[in-house]
Amino acid sequence: NNYAPVLLDVTLSATTLNIGANLGLNLSFSDDNDQDGHTVWVDWGDGILETLSVDQSLNLALGKHKYGRAGIFNLSFKVADTCGDFIEITGQHTVTILALDVQLDVSVLGKGSFFSPLDAYLFAKLQTGTANYNLSAEYNDVTGLLEGFFKFRLYFCGVHYNSTRLDLLTVNGSTAVLEGVGTLNRQANHRFRVTMYDRDLLFLGIDRIRVQLWSEDGVLVYDNLAGISAQLNLGVELLDGFITINAGADASVNLLTPSATGSTQALTDLQVYPNPTRDRANLVIPPLETEATVRVMDQTGRLLLTREIPAGQEFIELDLSDQRFASGLYLLSVTCGDTQLTHRLSLVK
Repeated sequence: NNYAPVLLDVTLSATTLNIGANLGLNLSFSDDNDQDGHTVWVDWGDGILETLSVDQSLNLALGKHKYGRAGIFNLSFKVADTCGDFIEITGQHTVTILALDVQLDVSVLGKGSFFSPLDAYLFAKLQTGTANYNLSAEYNDVTGLLEGFFKFRLYFCGVHYNSTRLDLLTVNGSTAVLEGVGTLNRQANHRFRVTMYDRDLLFLGIDRIRVQLWSEDGVLVYDNLAGISAQLNLGVELLDGFITINAGADASVNLLTPSATGSTQALTDLQVYPNPTRDRANLVIPPLETEATVRVMDQTGRLLLTREIPAGQEFIELDLSDQRFASGLYLLSVTCGDTQLTHRLSLVK
C-alpha cells in the first residue's frame, strides 16, 4: 500500500519584511515509501504558484520569494509523491509585507459625482450619465499597510465597482493617485486607478477626478478621459461632492510660482467651466509670459475653433452657440510653446 507524505515542518526566514526583500522557505516532510519521488508546490498568497526545489534524499524543499506589494499573505503548501498521494496545508502560515518608502502621513477622502461622457465605458460607448464615487485611503502608521476603500457606480448602465484591495496611494501637493484591485459587477481582479485633484488646495475652485478600470487581462474597460494620456495630468470637474487630500506634514502644495515680471514661466493648469455646457465655455489659465492658442476639435479631429490668448491674460470665454457645435463630446486644447494641455468638453443642446 502507498501512503501520502507527512508534512513535518515549515520554516520561514521572517514573518514580517519589506517589499522587495527575500522571504526564505524550508519545508521538510516524511514518507513511509521513501523511495517515492516527490513534488512540492507553494502558493505564496499573491497569485504566484511555484514548484520548489526538492532534495529527495533529505525530503527537504527550499524556496525564496519577493513580494511586489504590501499586505498580509496566506501561504499554502502541497506535497505529492509519484503515486499521486498528497498532503495539502493551508491557512497556518502568513507573512506581512510592509510598504517601503511610502508617504505614511498622507491620506485622501472623497465622495460625489461627475459626468461620464461618450466612449468612457467599453461596453456602453454611446451611453452618458452621472458617475458616482466614494473613497477613503490612508496608510496605517504602525504596519505601513494601505487601508480604505473605493466604490464606483454608473447606475445608467449597470456598473458596480467595489475595491477588494488597495495597493498604492501617492500624493504630490494637490494631486493624489490611488491604485488597487476590485470587482466589476462581481467579476474579480479588475484593477483601478483614481487620479484626484484637490482644487481647494490651490484656491482654484472645483475638484477634478479621473477614473480608470482594467479587466483581469489588462483591457481598459472604463476611462472618463479615454484617449488622453495620463501624463497630461487631467481630470474632469465634479458635478457635486468633494475630494480632500492630506499632503502630509512635510509636503508643499505646488503653487504657481511668479517670475520677476509677475507672470508664470509655463502653462501648468487649465480650468474649463461649466462642463457640460450648452453654448459657451469659460477657460482659466495661469498668466503666461507669451501668448497661447486655444483650439476646439470634434472627435474626428476636425478643427472647429481657434482663439489666441494674449500674454498675461488669465480668462477667456468661448462662444459655442453656432451650428458647428452640436450635442456631443469635443477636445479643447491650449498650447503655449512646447506645452499643450487638453480637456474634454461636453455640449448638451
